[in-house]
Amino acid sequence: MLIDSQYLDKSYDEELKLIKTLKWRPWIGEKYIDKKILIVGDSHFEDGDDWQEKNEDATRIIINACIMDKTSIKRGTSKIHTSIERVFYNKKNVSIEESIKLWQASAYFNLVQVLMHSSSTPPTTEQIDTGWETFLDVAKILRPSVCIKCGLRGFGRLGYVLNNKKKEWNFSHKEFLSNPKILNLSYEGHKMTIVFIKHPSGRGGFSFKDWGDILHHQFPDLLAGL
Repeated sequence: MLIDSQYLDKSYDEELKLIKTLKWRPWIGEKYIDKKILIVGDSHFEDGDDWQEKNEDATRIIINACIMDKTSIKRGTSKIHTSIERVFYNKKNVSIEESIKLWQASAYFNLVQVLMHSSSTPPTTEQIDTGWETFLDVAKILRPSVCIKCGLRGFGRLGYVLNNKKKEWNFSHKEFLSNPKILNLSYEGHKMTIVFIKHPSGRGGFSFKDWGDILHHQFPDLLAGL
């Protein structure tokens, strides 16, 4: 499985190798530095041949096949990815060109770094906690400005990790009581905002318009220049 490297920024890879709990390297678009958008999914799921288990580029291969490669039969077939695009552009019909521009300017990382066998089996508390620790280590390297967390699951566990395992990050406890769930974190002068949205798969109800309105209210110039 090949990745079109023209769309990929590999300049962070040597640092990312140092994160022992990082199983799959994040997708990092070649224009990520312009917007520093980090999209955080839930997990990879085993799809029959276990190919993802030992492939550190699994996340990158999936993004490339489902979004960046215009000739791929999988392009546009991922409900999660297309729903994310609708949130960012706050409209139902997103063109191929708009889709590629968004992912060129974004990074994508799955929180749970363990291959899950079924969407009906939730990750353990330990897996989620390790995921948040990994996320925070990745964030120190990528230094995103805006993070979109797909799914509300694990919100409280982030608070636990910040309080007990990653105390070097600064945050407000009051923001964990906010609705919608929006957190502002900082580390050594780097500031990032995490917006938690309902899972774009549609489980539990999902409206791209509701979340698109929130995102554009918080970051009115987020997509300017794309």
